[in-house]
Amino acid sequence: MRNLPGILIIMAAQFAGWNVFGQGTLQNLNFESANGLPNLGPGQTAFVPFGNALPGWTGYVGGTNQATQALYNSISAGGALISLIGRSSGSYSNAVIAGNYTATLDAGEFTDMNGVNYFAPAAIAQAGTVPATAQSLRFAAAGNVAGALAVTFNGQNVNFYPLSAGANYEIYGADISAFAGQTGELRFTENSIVSNPFAIATLDNIIFSTSSIPEPGTCGLILCGAVVFGVNRWRKRHF
Repeated sequence: MRNLPGILIIMAAQFAGWNVFGQGTLQNLNFESANGLPNLGPGQTAFVPFGNALPGWTGYVGGTNQATQALYNSISAGGALISLIGRSSGSYSNAVIAGNYTATLDAGEFTDMNGVNYFAPAAIAQAGTVPATAQSLRFAAAGNVAGALAVTFNGQNVNFYPLSAGANYEIYGADISAFAGQTGELRFTENSIVSNPFAIATLDNIIFSTSSIPEPGTCGLILCGAVVFGVNRWRKRHF
């Protein structure tokens, strides 16, 4: 955990100037509201009630099947699953993006009520109101994002692209202005794709901003590269 201060400083620098503000009526967008979790030792895992692991969210595996449990302190071994990893998650603790917890969406195998087995997505969703002056939606993610992760609002696809990089994640942004002030379901879905049926994405720090998404440009790419270079140098000096 010696790298945590550096990560927080970098994230603060990335968020600077974004005019970040409230989350409307949506809840637990940084996944720090987990409660009633078992006191596990390093590397220990457990299944916990979904509402304890990700309050405010509803989980779905295999399409419309609502998740009643989430895996705590690990990721899926191959099945479609939603998990919460913390700072005591053994090797997975290095995948925590910020704070104490990060959510993971694990696409994989699923067996339906008829005993049919297939590859299926994993998703989290919640209904709420987007802030009236929101221009963009931003979130931190890592893993299998491109081509596998989908973001929707009220069933409509919300296109996103990377804005900058951190120590173990990238920050993505999407134009959300068309939905400002609207009430509906925000959903993040990790899909099982041909190139990786077991695609997994970590997700954290979902925020709304009054700032619009910047156009990709040379200056932005240089800044992104400088941030990654700085992080790598910091880590080499501290490990």
